Amino acid sequence: MRNAILYERKLVQTESAIDVQTGDFNPLSAPKEWKTIEIGPCIFHQFGVDVEKCDESIASYTTAVVEMPDGELRNPPVAMVKLLGEVPDMTLISKTSAETAKDCEVILNGVKKMEGDISDSILLLESFAAPEYPGEPVDKKLQAVINTLKKNLNLIENLT
Repeated sequence: MRNAILYERKLVQTESAIDVQTGDFNPLSAPKEWKTIEIGPCIFHQFGVDVEKCDESIASYTTAVVEMPDGELRNPPVAMVKLLGEVPDMTLISKTSAETAKDCEVILNGVKKMEGDISDSILLLESFAAPEYPGEPVDKKLQAVINTLKKNLNLIENLT
């Protein structure tokens, strides 16, 4: 989501609708032109597509799905939206301290389970790596895996 500004194209009078020669009010005779007018701030959600019937064919064009401050959703042509900065993720801001503490507890329980799993893996691998008779060479790759697991286990123990 991003902050944005919505614009709209309108046909507006460029001069007075009063006929200078006769003094009559006639809005249909007043000169008009298309102008881009700022509607106001909005939140851009995503791009979309819309279609328009033209004579005997259909034309599609890219749109922007935007949300107005009052919650109204609009689907204007993409050229009518100016994108600004990012909108912060309010779900991160709205978490209570109790929810955050619960999240931390879940993570800590997961880390403790991982610690037990790594300890079990080390014991199992060490049983495979132990030579059957004196003088038998140790599998260097297996020993490297065991050493790495032990380092990770030490890191986890220091965290908890």
